[in-house]
Parts: sequence; structure tokens; C-alpha cells
Amino acid sequence: MSNHIKRRRRNSEPGQKVLPITFMDACQMEVLARYDTGTFENHILLEVAASMGYEVDDSVRKSFQLPNGNIVHAIGQMTAQIIFSGGEAKHWTEPTALRFNVFRNLAAPVLVGMSFLIATETLSKHRYRLKLVTEKSLGPHRVFSAGTATNQVCCMIDGRLVYAHADTGSEIALIDSRYVDRHGLDKLPGREKIMFADGSIGYTEGCVDVLITLPVREEPAESIASTGRSLDVPDARPREEVHVREPWQNVRFHILKNCTFNVIFSEDLVGDYQIFRNSSSSLELYTPDSIASIAPIIHLGAVEKAITHAKQRVQTMTHSSKPSKSKLTSHPDQIAQQTQDSTKQMKLEILAKMAQLDQEENRQRFWASNQSFDVGAAAKEQVRQTRYEELRNKLEDEYLRLSSNAVASPDQTLP
Repeated sequence: MSNHIKRRRRNSEPGQKVLPITFMDACQMEVLARYDTGTFENHILLEVAASMGYEVDDSVRKSFQLPNGNIVHAIGQMTAQIIFSGGEAKHWTEPTALRFNVFRNLAAPVLVGMSFLIATETLSKHRYRLKLVTEKSLGPHRVFSAGTATNQVCCMIDGRLVYAHADTGSEIALIDSRYVDRHGLDKLPGREKIMFADGSIGYTEGCVDVLITLPVREEPAESIASTGRSLDVPDARPREEVHVREPWQNVRFHILKNCTFNVIFSEDLVGDYQIFRNSSSSLELYTPDSIASIAPIIHLGAVEKAITHAKQRVQTMTHSSKPSKSKLTSHPDQIAQQTQDSTKQMKLEILAKMAQLDQEENRQRFWASNQSFDVGAAAKEQVRQTRYEELRNKLEDEYLRLSSNAVASPDQTLP
């Protein structure tokens, strides 16, 4: 293994982190909520809401899509006054109103979503609110993500620029089966049991090992001092927590059939790369009103064999039945044959351009796979890949146009 490639470390802290919150309305009950960057909104189990005496407003019933494509429906909503109850310092002392979607079945008692986490800076400035639970579940891996994309993380996976979904509510790193097939990733055997947010069970279909890095802007230690924050208060991050650029690392993703995202970072990956803890330029946050689609990177297909085979067939046909100029101008069938041969030649030229384009792109992506991009270089690489895809799509469209317009004779198949 190369020196610049390291295996991804497991999170050094055993167990998992939760967000203790206290419902202040009547019962003043503390709940260890799961903090979930894979959903915008907050969700609660009906049984928990009822035990605290809350009434459900069934006039608002929202629906959410799970990573496996299934749709779950809330039975209503409730509003509660909550405070943070974790950490040495009670930074958030005033109760705040929080709206929850209520579900009959939920894989956790309470889920607190991205909108609230970002607004309160819980994952960045105030991580002391989180509590480490040393006993980890022995059941299936839970994936709490529900709804549309809340964020995307710019990363390089095996030389391809990809946008991943960073989900602190996922206990397992997932990759879409279609993405794996599209890019010809080597599948390894394996089958993992998954529980989705609604409590339903699914299974992975193997796994892949890939090389991954994130183009994260490095933050020097002295930048903490420049903010005027003291290192001995909960607001500040200790110096050892300042992010240092990671080299390329081997990461295992488990394959989920028809996953709604190309790639989902698990809670461990999010923690390892300190994605929300730093002001990472590789991270783009969404709001419910501004959702961007995550476009897949197209697969680089090899067309050299097709070109060689088609070129040989056309050369054989043109040499064996090349008509004279006088006959071409007098016989309609021979004119049609000449037009057909001309179309084939044009199609071969397009295939040759596509092959050259793909070879250049392969070389570029191989080079990119050995780099550790900063945010500026990553943005330029994304623009370059987009231009490549646009040009290749134009060539493909032209090839298909010629194929649809051409009329093949019974004994001559077009390339």
C-alpha cells in the first residue's frame, strides 16, 4: 500500500453520541434524542409523545422518503418546549418551541433534524451538548435518514468527484447499487441487516472498498486564537480537534439496492472527517426551500473494440463493392449505397472522437485519484468533468441521430 494511502481509522470513541434534551411543558422529562443530519425536521414516536401527555394535531400529516425509496407517513404533529440538558455548561437556558412529526413506528424515540442542529450550532460550536453512550446497539444497523437531501459533501472516490450525503443518523456507510454498476466497482460478498427510520428491515447486497479523500480547507491552530475564544470554555474546540487534512484512505461502503443517494456517509465517517465540526468548504448545506439534485458522474465506457470492429466491416464493404463514378450517378440504388457508406464513415469518426475523449478523461481522472485537492482545485476539477460530460453527450446525441436517420440494408448492419 502506498505511503499516501491509509486505512480509515475506526472512531476512537466506543459507542455513539446522543443529544440529551428535556421536554419542559409539564413532565420535564429528559430524552436521549438521536441527532440526525439526514433529515431536516424533528420526529417523535407516538408512544413517547403520549407518555408525556402531548396531544397530536392530525391536521398536518407529512410524508418522507427513506433511502430505500419507501414512503413513510406521519400521523400528525406536536409542539413542545425543550431545552438542552447535556454538557457541563447549560448554554441554552431558555426553552424553545420545537415542532415534531409524530409516527406510530420509529426506529428511535426522538430524532432531532438538521434545521435545528444548524440553527443552534450544536454540531460545531456547542458539541459539548452531545453525550457519549458507551453501550452500542447489538441489533441491525439503523439508518434514520428521511426526506430530501439536507447536505452534500464534495469528495473524491476512486478518482471521481462525487457528492455524498453526510448522515449522523446512519450507523452504516451506504452506496447505491446503480452507482456501483455504472462505474464497474468490484463487489465483495457480505450481507448486513438495516433498520430504517420507520422500523422496517432491509438488507445490503455486498460491499465495495474504495479510496476516498475530502477537499477540506485546513484550519491552522492559530486561527482559534484569532477568534478571541478561550480554549477553556465549551465554545472553543481544543487544539487537538482542529482538522488536519487526511490522506487517501480505504473505506468500505455497503451496497443498498436503488438507494436514493449515490453515497451516504455514516456517523463514524462524519466523525472521522469532522465534517460538521469544521467550516469545511467541501460541505454544502441545504434548506428545505433550496434542494439541489445530486447528479451522478457518468461511467467511462471503452469504445476502442467497437471502433476497430466497425471500421474493419466498413473497409471490407467499401473495398469489395466500390462502384465507379459513372454508375453512381446513374443508378439510384448505388447512390443510396454511397449515402449509407458516408453515414457509416461519419459515425466511425464520432466513435473515434469519443474514444480519444474517454482516453484523455481516464488519464485525467487517474491523475486526480493521486491528488489531495483543496476546495479551489476541486471546484475546477468539477467544472472540467462537467464540460467533458457535456461534450460526450453531444457526440452521443449526434451518433444516435445518424443511426435513426440511416436506412440499413438487410445484409449490412450499421456500426
